[in-house]
Amino acid sequence: MAVNMEQVDQLLRFTSTELEAHRKAAQMYARQLSPGLAIMKVINPSENEISAILRVLLDPNGAHSHGTTFLSSFLERFLPESLRGGELSGASVTLEARTDRLDWHKRRIDILVETPTLALGIENKPWAADQQEQISDYLLHLSKLNKERHHLLYISGDGSLPNEGSISSLEREKAEAANRFSTMGYADLHAWLSDAVRLCDSVRAAAFITDFITFIEEQFMSGSDVEQKDITDRILAEPGSFEASMHVADSVVAAKKHLWAKLCGQIEKELESKHGRITRFGDGSGSWTAVVIYPNGGSLGVCFEFQGAGFDPELIYGIYRARGGERMIQSPSEIQAALTSSLGAKQGKSDKWPWFRRFSAAANWKLPEPWKMIMGDQLAGKFVESAEAVCQALVDPPQQVGGSKSTGSEVPDLSMPASAQAPNGSGGPDAGS
Repeated sequence: MAVNMEQVDQLLRFTSTELEAHRKAAQMYARQLSPGLAIMKVINPSENEISAILRVLLDPNGAHSHGTTFLSSFLERFLPESLRGGELSGASVTLEARTDRLDWHKRRIDILVETPTLALGIENKPWAADQQEQISDYLLHLSKLNKERHHLLYISGDGSLPNEGSISSLEREKAEAANRFSTMGYADLHAWLSDAVRLCDSVRAAAFITDFITFIEEQFMSGSDVEQKDITDRILAEPGSFEASMHVADSVVAAKKHLWAKLCGQIEKELESKHGRITRFGDGSGSWTAVVIYPNGGSLGVCFEFQGAGFDPELIYGIYRARGGERMIQSPSEIQAALTSSLGAKQGKSDKWPWFRRFSAAANWKLPEPWKMIMGDQLAGKFVESAEAVCQALVDPPQQVGGSKSTGSEVPDLSMPASAQAPNGSGGPDAGS
Protein backbone atom coordinates (compact mmCIF):
# COMPACT_ATOMS: atom_id res chain seq x y z
CA MET A 1 0.00 0.00 0.00
CA ALA A 2 1.40 3.39 -0.99
CA VAL A 3 2.03 5.82 1.82
CA ASN A 4 0.23 9.16 1.53
CA MET A 5 3.18 11.38 2.40
CA GLU A 6 1.06 14.52 2.32
CA GLN A 7 -1.10 13.17 5.16
CA VAL A 8 2.01 12.11 7.06
CA ASP A 9 3.51 15.58 6.65
CA GLN A 10 0.26 17.22 7.77
CA LEU A 11 0.07 15.03 10.86
CA LEU A 12 3.69 15.70 11.80
CA ARG A 13 3.25 19.46 11.31
CA PHE A 14 0.08 19.45 13.42
CA THR A 15 1.70 17.41 16.21
CA SER A 16 4.77 19.62 16.25
CA THR A 17 2.63 22.77 16.34
CA GLU A 18 0.46 21.42 19.18
CA LEU A 19 3.46 20.43 21.28
CA GLU A 20 5.08 23.83 20.74
CA ALA A 21 1.85 25.56 21.76
CA HIS A 22 1.70 23.56 25.00
CA ARG A 23 5.36 24.33 25.72
CA LYS A 24 4.79 28.07 25.21
CA ALA A 25 1.75 27.98 27.50
CA ALA A 26 3.84 26.22 30.16
CA GLN A 27 6.58 28.86 29.81
CA MET A 28 4.04 31.68 30.05
CA TYR A 29 2.78 30.47 33.45
CA ALA A 30 6.08 29.05 34.70
CA ARG A 31 6.56 31.77 37.33
CA GLN A 32 3.13 31.08 38.82
CA LEU A 33 3.34 27.27 38.63
CA SER A 34 7.10 26.45 38.82
CA PRO A 35 6.48 23.14 37.02
CA GLY A 36 10.15 22.15 36.99
CA LEU A 37 10.62 22.55 40.75
CA ALA A 38 10.09 19.07 42.20
CA ILE A 39 12.10 17.30 44.88
CA MET A 40 11.58 13.97 43.08
CA LYS A 41 13.65 15.31 40.16
CA VAL A 42 16.56 15.83 42.51
CA ILE A 43 16.15 12.52 44.34
CA ASN A 44 15.45 10.56 41.14
CA PRO A 45 14.15 7.61 43.20
CA SER A 46 15.12 4.01 42.45
CA GLU A 47 12.70 1.09 42.44
CA ASN A 48 13.21 0.49 46.16
CA GLU A 49 12.77 4.17 46.97
CA ILE A 50 9.52 4.32 44.96
CA SER A 51 8.29 1.36 47.02
CA ALA A 52 9.23 3.25 50.18
CA ILE A 53 7.17 6.26 49.04
CA LEU A 54 4.16 4.02 48.38
CA ARG A 55 4.58 2.40 51.77
CA VAL A 56 4.52 5.81 53.50
CA LEU A 57 1.28 6.74 51.74
CA LEU A 58 -0.44 3.40 52.39
CA ASP A 59 0.52 3.12 56.06
CA PRO A 60 -2.36 4.31 58.31
CA ASN A 61 0.32 5.42 60.79
CA GLY A 62 2.37 7.18 58.12
CA ALA A 63 3.74 10.71 58.38
CA HIS A 64 0.89 11.99 56.19
CA SER A 65 -1.41 11.88 59.29
CA HIS A 66 -4.44 10.97 57.20
CA GLY A 67 -5.03 7.60 58.83
CA THR A 68 -6.60 5.01 56.52
CA THR A 69 -7.71 7.58 53.91
CA PHE A 70 -5.11 6.72 51.25
CA LEU A 71 -5.07 2.99 51.96
CA SER A 72 -8.87 2.83 51.75
CA SER A 73 -8.95 4.63 48.39
CA PHE A 74 -6.15 2.39 47.08
CA LEU A 75 -7.98 -0.81 48.01
CA GLU A 76 -11.27 0.53 46.68
CA ARG A 77 -9.69 1.31 43.31
CA PHE A 78 -7.45 -1.73 42.80
CA LEU A 79 -8.82 -4.69 44.75
CA PRO A 80 -11.50 -6.94 43.21
CA GLU A 81 -14.90 -6.07 44.67
CA SER A 82 -15.19 -9.40 46.50
CA LEU A 83 -12.03 -8.64 48.50
CA ARG A 84 -12.93 -5.14 49.64
CA GLY A 85 -14.17 -4.15 53.07
CA GLY A 86 -13.00 -5.01 56.55
CA GLU A 87 -11.32 -3.08 59.34
CA LEU A 88 -8.27 -1.04 58.27
CA SER A 89 -7.34 0.92 61.38
CA GLY A 90 -4.99 -1.84 62.59
CA ALA A 91 -3.46 -2.49 59.17
CA SER A 92 0.30 -2.98 58.95
CA VAL A 93 2.36 -2.07 55.88
CA THR A 94 5.76 -3.74 55.59
CA LEU A 95 8.53 -2.90 53.14
CA GLU A 96 10.63 -5.78 51.75
CA ALA A 97 8.55 -8.44 53.53
CA ARG A 98 10.38 -11.78 53.69
CA THR A 99 8.63 -14.82 52.24
CA ASP A 100 9.28 -16.82 55.40
CA ARG A 101 6.47 -19.28 54.71
CA LEU A 102 8.52 -20.78 51.86
CA ASP A 103 11.19 -23.36 52.58
CA TRP A 104 13.09 -23.22 49.31
CA HIS A 105 13.31 -19.50 48.59
CA LYS A 106 13.96 -16.50 50.77
CA ARG A 107 12.54 -13.71 48.64
CA ARG A 108 11.12 -10.34 49.61
CA ILE A 109 7.82 -8.85 48.51
CA ASP A 110 8.21 -5.12 47.90
CA ILE A 111 5.19 -4.15 50.03
CA LEU A 112 2.94 -6.31 52.21
CA VAL A 113 -0.33 -4.89 53.54
CA GLU A 114 -1.94 -6.96 56.29
CA THR A 115 -5.27 -6.51 58.04
CA PRO A 116 -6.98 -9.05 60.33
CA THR A 117 -8.61 -10.62 57.25
CA LEU A 118 -6.52 -9.56 54.23
CA ALA A 119 -2.98 -10.09 52.96
CA LEU A 120 -2.14 -7.86 49.98
CA GLY A 121 1.25 -8.18 48.34
CA ILE A 122 2.40 -5.38 46.06
CA GLU A 123 5.25 -6.13 43.64
CA ASN A 124 6.67 -2.92 42.20
CA LYS A 125 8.40 -3.42 38.83
CA PRO A 126 8.86 0.00 37.19
CA TRP A 127 11.93 -1.14 35.25
CA ALA A 128 13.54 -4.42 36.29
CA ALA A 129 12.55 -7.84 34.99
CA ASP A 130 11.23 -10.71 37.13
CA GLN A 131 13.28 -13.53 38.54
CA GLN A 132 12.51 -17.18 37.82
CA GLU A 133 9.21 -18.26 39.47
CA GLN A 134 9.17 -15.03 41.46
CA ILE A 135 5.43 -14.28 41.15
CA SER A 136 4.50 -17.95 41.63
CA ASP A 137 6.42 -17.99 44.90
CA TYR A 138 4.79 -14.77 46.10
CA LEU A 139 1.31 -16.16 45.46
CA LEU A 140 2.16 -19.33 47.36
CA HIS A 141 3.57 -17.36 50.28
CA LEU A 142 0.46 -15.16 50.51
CA SER A 143 -1.78 -18.24 50.51
CA LYS A 144 0.04 -19.49 53.64
CA LEU A 145 -0.49 -16.37 55.75
CA ASN A 146 -3.76 -17.69 57.22
CA LYS A 147 -5.89 -14.80 56.03
CA GLU A 148 -9.46 -15.02 54.79
CA ARG A 149 -8.47 -13.14 51.65
CA HIS A 150 -5.19 -12.66 49.82
CA HIS A 151 -4.18 -10.93 46.63
CA LEU A 152 -1.00 -10.00 44.73
CA LEU A 153 -0.94 -6.71 42.83
CA TYR A 154 1.77 -6.45 40.17
CA ILE A 155 2.68 -2.87 39.20
CA SER A 156 4.79 -2.51 36.04
CA GLY A 157 5.92 0.68 34.37
CA ASP A 158 3.67 0.27 31.32
CA GLY A 159 1.09 -2.19 32.70
CA SER A 160 2.73 -5.22 31.09
CA LEU A 161 2.29 -8.70 32.57
CA PRO A 162 5.03 -10.62 34.41
CA ASN A 163 7.09 -12.85 32.15
CA GLU A 164 6.49 -16.56 31.61
CA GLY A 165 9.52 -17.48 33.70
CA SER A 166 8.09 -15.66 36.70
CA ILE A 167 4.63 -17.22 36.38
CA SER A 168 3.15 -19.27 33.55
CA SER A 169 0.19 -17.87 31.60
CA LEU A 170 -1.96 -20.77 32.81
CA GLU A 171 -1.16 -20.22 36.49
CA ARG A 172 -1.58 -16.45 36.13
CA GLU A 173 -4.98 -16.78 34.45
CA LYS A 174 -6.17 -19.16 37.18
CA ALA A 175 -5.01 -16.70 39.86
CA GLU A 176 -6.76 -13.83 38.06
CA ALA A 177 -9.98 -15.83 37.77
CA ALA A 178 -9.83 -16.55 41.52
CA ASN A 179 -9.25 -12.84 42.29
CA ARG A 180 -5.81 -13.62 43.71
CA PHE A 181 -3.74 -11.69 41.16
CA SER A 182 -4.02 -8.52 39.07
CA THR A 183 -1.75 -6.25 37.05
CA MET A 184 -1.66 -2.47 36.73
CA GLY A 185 0.64 0.19 35.31
CA TYR A 186 2.02 3.47 36.54
CA ALA A 187 -0.73 5.29 34.66
CA ASP A 188 -3.19 3.58 37.03
CA LEU A 189 -1.04 4.60 39.98
CA HIS A 190 -1.12 8.15 38.63
CA ALA A 191 -4.95 8.11 38.72
CA TRP A 192 -4.99 6.95 42.36
CA LEU A 193 -2.45 9.59 43.40
CA SER A 194 -4.60 12.26 41.72
CA ASP A 195 -7.51 11.07 43.88
CA ALA A 196 -5.25 11.17 46.93
CA VAL A 197 -4.41 14.84 46.32
CA ARG A 198 -8.12 15.65 46.34
CA LEU A 199 -8.52 13.75 49.61
CA CYS A 200 -5.71 15.69 51.31
CA ASP A 201 -6.45 18.07 54.16
CA SER A 202 -2.80 19.02 54.37
CA VAL A 203 -1.04 21.34 51.93
CA ARG A 204 2.25 19.62 52.70
CA ALA A 205 0.89 16.13 51.99
CA ALA A 206 -0.73 17.37 48.77
CA ALA A 207 2.58 18.91 47.62
CA PHE A 208 4.44 15.66 48.39
CA ILE A 209 1.99 13.58 46.36
CA THR A 210 1.93 16.13 43.53
CA ASP A 211 5.72 15.85 43.25
CA PHE A 212 5.35 12.09 43.01
CA ILE A 213 2.73 12.50 40.29
CA THR A 214 5.09 14.75 38.30
CA PHE A 215 7.85 12.15 38.58
CA ILE A 216 5.52 9.43 37.25
CA GLU A 217 4.40 11.64 34.36
CA GLU A 218 7.98 12.31 33.31
CA GLN A 219 9.22 8.74 33.78
CA PHE A 220 6.28 6.68 32.54
CA MET A 221 3.85 8.91 30.64
CA SER A 222 4.74 10.79 27.46
CA GLY A 223 3.26 14.26 27.48
CA SER A 224 0.45 15.81 29.47
CA ASP A 225 -3.14 14.59 29.33
CA VAL A 226 -4.12 17.71 27.37
CA GLU A 227 -1.36 17.17 24.80
CA GLN A 228 -2.30 13.54 24.38
CA LYS A 229 -6.00 14.33 23.98
CA ASP A 230 -5.44 17.00 21.34
CA ILE A 231 -3.15 14.77 19.29
CA THR A 232 -5.39 11.71 19.71
CA ASP A 233 -8.44 13.69 18.60
CA ARG A 234 -6.59 14.74 15.44
CA ILE A 235 -5.47 11.16 14.70
CA LEU A 236 -9.04 9.87 15.07
CA ALA A 237 -10.62 12.72 13.13
CA GLU A 238 -10.47 10.82 9.83
CA PRO A 239 -9.21 7.44 8.55
CA GLY A 240 -6.39 9.03 6.59
CA SER A 241 -4.92 10.63 9.72
CA PHE A 242 -5.04 7.34 11.57
CA GLU A 243 -3.33 5.54 8.68
CA ALA A 244 -0.64 8.22 8.59
CA SER A 245 -0.08 7.84 12.34
CA MET A 246 0.47 4.10 11.90
CA HIS A 247 3.15 4.74 9.27
CA VAL A 248 4.77 7.30 11.57
CA ALA A 249 4.78 4.82 14.48
CA ASP A 250 6.52 2.19 12.35
CA SER A 251 9.06 4.73 11.18
CA VAL A 252 9.86 5.79 14.76
CA VAL A 253 11.02 2.25 15.55
CA ALA A 254 13.36 2.29 12.56
CA ALA A 255 14.60 5.78 13.49
CA LYS A 256 15.46 4.61 17.03
CA LYS A 257 17.48 1.70 15.65
CA HIS A 258 19.35 4.10 13.38
CA LEU A 259 20.07 6.49 16.26
CA TRP A 260 21.26 3.67 18.54
CA ALA A 261 23.72 2.57 15.85
CA LYS A 262 24.77 6.22 15.50
CA LEU A 263 25.34 6.45 19.27
CA CYS A 264 27.57 3.36 19.21
CA GLY A 265 29.59 4.97 16.43
CA GLN A 266 29.87 8.17 18.46
CA ILE A 267 31.10 6.19 21.47
CA GLU A 268 33.73 4.50 19.31
CA LYS A 269 34.88 7.90 18.10
CA GLU A 270 35.12 9.14 21.72
CA LEU A 271 37.31 6.15 22.53
CA GLU A 272 39.72 6.52 19.57
CA SER A 273 42.26 8.64 21.42
CA LYS A 274 42.09 6.33 24.44
CA HIS A 275 42.51 3.17 22.33
CA GLY A 276 39.22 1.95 23.76
CA ARG A 277 36.65 -0.29 22.12
CA ILE A 278 33.06 -1.51 22.43
CA THR A 279 31.10 -4.71 21.88
CA ARG A 280 27.46 -4.44 20.78
CA PHE A 281 24.64 -6.90 21.48
CA GLY A 282 21.32 -6.48 19.70
CA ASP A 283 19.94 -3.51 17.77
CA GLY A 284 16.61 -2.95 19.49
CA SER A 285 14.81 -5.67 17.52
CA GLY A 286 14.89 -8.47 20.08
CA SER A 287 14.39 -8.93 23.79
CA TRP A 288 17.70 -7.31 24.76
CA THR A 289 20.00 -4.57 23.58
CA ALA A 290 23.35 -3.83 25.22
CA VAL A 291 26.79 -2.37 24.66
CA VAL A 292 29.97 -3.13 26.61
CA ILE A 293 32.50 -0.31 26.79
CA TYR A 294 36.20 -1.03 27.36
CA PRO A 295 37.44 2.53 28.04
CA ASN A 296 41.14 1.79 27.81
CA GLY A 297 41.06 -1.09 25.38
CA GLY A 298 41.96 -3.67 28.05
CA SER A 299 39.93 -6.49 29.48
CA LEU A 300 38.00 -4.35 31.99
CA GLY A 301 34.65 -3.30 30.54
CA VAL A 302 31.34 -1.88 31.71
CA CYS A 303 28.02 -3.16 30.38
CA PHE A 304 25.12 -0.84 29.49
CA GLU A 305 21.83 -2.72 29.00
CA PHE A 306 18.17 -1.89 28.42
CA GLN A 307 15.88 -3.62 30.89
CA GLY A 308 13.05 -4.27 28.47
CA ALA A 309 12.55 -5.34 24.89
CA GLY A 310 13.74 -2.92 22.26
CA PHE A 311 14.90 0.31 23.87
CA ASP A 312 12.41 0.33 26.73
CA PRO A 313 12.17 1.33 29.41
CA GLU A 314 15.38 2.03 31.31
CA LEU A 315 19.11 1.75 30.73
CA ILE A 316 21.37 0.45 33.51
CA TYR A 317 25.12 0.08 33.61
CA GLY A 318 27.50 -1.85 35.77
CA ILE A 319 29.61 -4.97 36.18
CA TYR A 320 28.11 -8.07 34.61
CA ARG A 321 29.23 -11.54 35.66
CA ALA A 322 30.08 -13.55 32.55
CA ARG A 323 28.25 -16.83 31.96
CA GLY A 324 31.46 -18.49 30.70
CA GLY A 325 33.67 -20.23 33.25
CA GLU A 326 36.98 -18.62 32.22
CA ARG A 327 36.12 -15.07 33.17
CA MET A 328 34.42 -14.84 36.54
CA ILE A 329 34.46 -12.14 39.19
CA GLN A 330 36.38 -13.40 42.23
CA SER A 331 35.15 -11.05 44.96
CA PRO A 332 31.71 -9.53 44.22
CA SER A 333 31.34 -8.14 47.76
CA GLU A 334 34.59 -6.17 47.46
CA ILE A 335 33.60 -4.90 44.04
CA GLN A 336 30.28 -3.75 45.49
CA ALA A 337 32.08 -1.98 48.34
CA ALA A 338 34.56 -0.24 46.03
CA LEU A 339 31.92 1.02 43.59
CA THR A 340 29.40 2.01 46.24
CA SER A 341 32.08 3.95 48.09
CA SER A 342 33.26 5.75 44.96
CA LEU A 343 30.02 6.20 43.01
CA GLY A 344 27.37 6.47 45.69
CA ALA A 345 24.77 4.23 47.27
CA LYS A 346 22.13 4.35 44.54
CA GLN A 347 23.00 0.96 43.14
CA GLY A 348 21.78 -2.60 43.08
CA LYS A 349 23.11 -6.10 42.87
CA SER A 350 22.03 -9.58 41.88
CA ASP A 351 23.71 -12.90 41.20
CA LYS A 352 24.69 -11.86 37.68
CA TRP A 353 25.18 -8.15 38.35
CA PRO A 354 27.48 -7.66 41.36
CA TRP A 355 26.94 -3.90 40.94
CA PHE A 356 24.75 -1.77 38.70
CA ARG A 357 22.99 1.57 38.71
CA ARG A 358 20.55 3.52 36.55
CA PHE A 359 22.04 5.59 33.75
CA SER A 360 20.68 8.92 34.97
CA ALA A 361 22.17 10.93 32.11
CA ALA A 362 19.31 9.58 29.98
CA ALA A 363 16.69 8.30 32.40
CA ASN A 364 13.69 7.47 30.23
CA TRP A 365 14.19 6.24 26.67
CA LYS A 366 10.47 6.32 25.95
CA LEU A 367 10.72 10.10 25.90
CA PRO A 368 12.36 12.05 23.05
CA GLU A 369 15.16 13.62 25.13
CA PRO A 370 17.77 10.80 24.88
CA TRP A 371 17.23 10.47 21.15
CA LYS A 372 17.55 14.24 20.64
CA MET A 373 20.80 14.11 22.62
CA ILE A 374 22.14 11.46 20.24
CA MET A 375 21.17 13.61 17.26
CA GLY A 376 23.18 16.45 18.80
CA ASP A 377 26.14 14.18 19.72
CA GLN A 378 25.60 15.03 23.41
CA LEU A 379 25.33 11.54 24.92
CA ALA A 380 28.32 9.43 23.84
CA GLY A 381 30.69 11.31 26.13
CA LYS A 382 28.44 10.60 29.11
CA PHE A 383 28.55 6.85 28.36
CA VAL A 384 32.34 6.92 28.23
CA GLU A 385 32.62 9.06 31.40
CA SER A 386 30.39 6.63 33.31
CA ALA A 387 32.38 3.61 32.13
CA GLU A 388 35.66 5.30 33.03
CA ALA A 389 34.38 6.16 36.52
CA VAL A 390 33.49 2.51 37.18
CA CYS A 391 36.85 1.23 35.95
CA GLN A 392 38.76 3.88 37.87
CA ALA A 393 36.95 2.97 41.09
CA LEU A 394 38.07 -0.64 40.71
CA VAL A 395 41.75 0.00 40.06
CA ASP A 396 42.49 3.16 42.05
CA PRO A 397 42.94 2.73 44.92
CA PRO A 398 43.88 -0.97 44.58
CA GLN A 399 41.20 -3.34 45.85
CA GLN A 400 41.43 -6.72 47.47
CA VAL A 401 40.36 -9.15 44.75
CA GLY A 402 40.47 -12.90 45.32
CA GLY A 403 42.36 -12.49 48.62
CA SER A 404 45.36 -10.55 47.22
CA LYS A 405 46.15 -7.00 46.32
CA SER A 406 45.24 -6.00 42.78
CA THR A 407 47.08 -3.49 40.62
CA GLY A 408 46.04 -2.02 37.32
CA SER A 409 47.77 -4.79 35.39
CA GLU A 410 46.27 -7.54 37.54
CA VAL A 411 42.62 -6.51 37.49
CA PRO A 412 40.48 -9.49 36.41
CA ASP A 413 38.17 -9.26 33.43
CA LEU A 414 34.86 -8.11 34.91
CA SER A 415 33.09 -7.58 31.64
CA MET A 416 31.18 -9.97 29.44
CA PRO A 417 33.38 -11.61 26.79
CA ALA A 418 32.25 -11.10 23.22
CA SER A 419 31.65 -14.84 22.86
CA ALA A 420 29.28 -14.98 25.81
CA GLN A 421 25.53 -14.61 25.68
CA ALA A 422 24.48 -11.03 26.34
CA PRO A 423 22.91 -10.07 29.67
CA ASN A 424 19.14 -9.91 29.43
CA GLY A 425 16.03 -9.36 31.50
CA SER A 426 15.76 -12.95 32.72
CA GLY A 427 19.19 -12.75 34.29
CA GLY A 428 19.26 -9.03 34.82
CA PRO A 429 19.23 -7.02 38.02
CA ASP A 430 16.50 -7.60 40.54
CA ALA A 431 18.00 -6.54 43.78
CA GLY A 432 16.59 -8.83 46.40
CA SER A 433 12.97 -8.90 45.23
